[in-house]
Amino acid sequence: MKLFRFAYSFSKYSSQNHSLLQQIYSYNYRDHYIAYLLLDHQSKSIISIDPGDFEAAFYNIKNLEVNSGYKLNYILQTHGRSNHTSSVLELYSKFKDAKVYSGIVENKLGTLFQTDFAREFQPFQIGDLAICFIQANGHTFDNYMIAVTDTNAQSTKIPILFSGDTILVNNVGEIEDYGAFFATLQKLRGFHDETLIFPGHLPQQEVFLFAKTLEPDNIIVQNKMGLDNLIPTSLIEERMGNPYFRYSQLNGKVKESDPIKRYEKEMKYTEKISYHVQEFQNLTKYYLTNYMFEQKEKCYQENIKSVDNYVNCALQLVNQFNEMSKKFRYQGLYFEHRFVDCLKHRPDEGDNYKCIQKLERDLKIEAKKITPKE
Repeated sequence: MKLFRFAYSFSKYSSQNHSLLQQIYSYNYRDHYIAYLLLDHQSKSIISIDPGDFEAAFYNIKNLEVNSGYKLNYILQTHGRSNHTSSVLELYSKFKDAKVYSGIVENKLGTLFQTDFAREFQPFQIGDLAICFIQANGHTFDNYMIAVTDTNAQSTKIPILFSGDTILVNNVGEIEDYGAFFATLQKLRGFHDETLIFPGHLPQQEVFLFAKTLEPDNIIVQNKMGLDNLIPTSLIEERMGNPYFRYSQLNGKVKESDPIKRYEKEMKYTEKISYHVQEFQNLTKYYLTNYMFEQKEKCYQENIKSVDNYVNCALQLVNQFNEMSKKFRYQGLYFEHRFVDCLKHRPDEGDNYKCIQKLERDLKIEAKKITPKE
């Protein structure tokens, strides 16, 4: 929940190249959700984007007000789902002068308090900042991305994009309408490669493993795996590494002449593979965690009267855990190579699925072999 300033981050992007980085703060809530606060120096305003839970939002807004001397004057919403906007009504009651902006199709909250509705591609000004709402259907019917450009004389003029659930790091939000999402991607074609993207969720490492199974030699994906500080991402990184942007490179796995239907089929195909990738990871975690939990209980029951014996037993268990983890890592690499082989040498979707099913059965068998017997 602590406020994070991007100007101080050890990021590959510097505020010298992207002047707005000096004015952006973030805070996390509910494990992997992320909200943003943006400063405008000309109007001395704090702008909240998708504020999330009230406790986290109120704490960080008040903290930034004290430290900056600015006031919360604007709340911007990318879409109306409560996990990103649940605090808006309470914030509105605490900060009476704040204006709330939503996309023109979102009118639910407008019945509760005064909401200004932004029209697509019709920028409005907040001090030195040009704010532009871009309709981004596909995740929800009311989904927007918010482009912000610093217009003062010292600005680098490179926009930033608050993408909500539309674009995540090497991933996208849940897609409800593939045709609409395909159209959303086309709107981004005019944006500069260096456009920075601030998504509504922290990245998950599973998405990089998923991308690697589709494109094992993709340098962008390889370089990001296991890294921290992946927010912001950039449009060029997503174009080069995000499977949902790279449908043309994946083309050939399904046969379809209509581009929108082909995109839908390609993405459903990749999502099916994603499911298997996550299942593989969950299986090894399941076997290892369950076994270690049982052994810990056994240590406790057998040594309940002797602290020293229990400590020795626990230390042995730690060593065993490390050895088993190492075996699972080697085993995981073996199965990952087999998984890639399924995709490379069996272009027909049905054959791919059979290959992956066999691989999943083999994984269960091998995982049981690795788990020590009583």
